[in-house]
Amino acid sequence: VVHKQEVFRFRFHDMLQDLVNSSSQHLQDISPDYDDNNPPHGTEPELWNTRWMRKTFNMPQYNDFDPNRDIMLPVLLYMDKTGTDVNQRYSLEPILFSLAAIPRGHRESRHSWRHLGFVPEKQCNAEEETTSSMQFYHDCLSFLLDGLKEAQKQPPTLMVKFKNGQVERRRALLPLMVMMGDQLSQDTLCGRLKSNAGGAGR
Repeated sequence: VVHKQEVFRFRFHDMLQDLVNSSSQHLQDISPDYDDNNPPHGTEPELWNTRWMRKTFNMPQYNDFDPNRDIMLPVLLYMDKTGTDVNQRYSLEPILFSLAAIPRGHRESRHSWRHLGFVPEKQCNAEEETTSSMQFYHDCLSFLLDGLKEAQKQPPTLMVKFKNGQVERRRALLPLMVMMGDQLSQDTLCGRLKSNAGGAGR
């Protein structure tokens, strides 16, 4: 319960294991020794062929990466509010995640995404300030991201089936790579208050 409203979330570890299971034939083996200046043919537009990925491997929490023990699974988040009734009066905002280790062609399928939970529309009266609903949104988001934050601090162990059919236990490293959404969700995310007077309060 957040601000007296029910907020629903799913266990991140369960959703992550389910996504890894269903995407096992497509998971890219991301390692620190790749050459981002000369990526393998067909992988040029992929997110793991970026300077960001190399910088991530150089961070203290990832520079002890062991390809025989660990698996790098950069996380992508997506959020977009949607109506739940015919007149679009009651909205709900699903927070979903996928993995940059899934190639783009497969990642564009709905089967490559899992839910973290849902941000409901704040029930408020007209006297409440805009900042009140923004605070509610961020409190909900904090609750929904708890599982991911904990998994980043204490990397979970996953059962990973590789393309050769072999199943191994791997420690999952989960840096947050991208947060996607429309302008409204991104404005709310970064704390930009909507203003029609020409200035944007922050």
